[in-house]
Amino acid sequence: PLLRIAPTDDRQAADAAAFAVKQGATTFWIIEDDENPVYSKYLASEFIRNVQDQRRNVIFWARKESVPSFETFRALKPSCVFFTGSASNALILIRQLRAFSRVGSIPMPMVLLTDSAVDQSLIQQGGADVEGVNAIYPWPASDFANGNEGFKTIGRDARNVVERLLEDVSKQYSTLRKERAWLTH
Repeated sequence: PLLRIAPTDDRQAADAAAFAVKQGATTFWIIEDDENPVYSKYLASEFIRNVQDQRRNVIFWARKESVPSFETFRALKPSCVFFTGSASNALILIRQLRAFSRVGSIPMPMVLLTDSAVDQSLIQQGGADVEGVNAIYPWPASDFANGNEGFKTIGRDARNVVERLLEDVSKQYSTLRKERAWLTH
């Protein structure tokens, strides 16, 4: 059986940084969502490390509630905004960036979202605002084309592994019990 396991946050950050650099990004804004601070802070710091390893500049690092002003955006002109957070907060940020770009006649930076923002609601509610936005996700979108089918597959795979482990332990129980009789249960 095939078991799909989500890549580590280290891998997601490295892949995201490599993708952004390959697309031509040179200056980065990093924005963390506080809904899951352990995930967001770690992923953001690993992304920054990977970007800096590729000799690119992180010009701003903030939490979602302290997103820089329009004046800061205009002065710094980031080529990429990396967001670690939920779909609803990602949509707020995307709309804010689009407004900044329109008002200042500044090119819209590449927006790169982490897997925590990947949600059908982002597309449904975002409409044209999310066109051209990139999301890093551990599985191909085609796996999720039929609603939650991809998640069901992942769940079935995990269940199969657990069932096989339990079967194996059950088959070996009497042997293990004799070998390790000093252990109580």
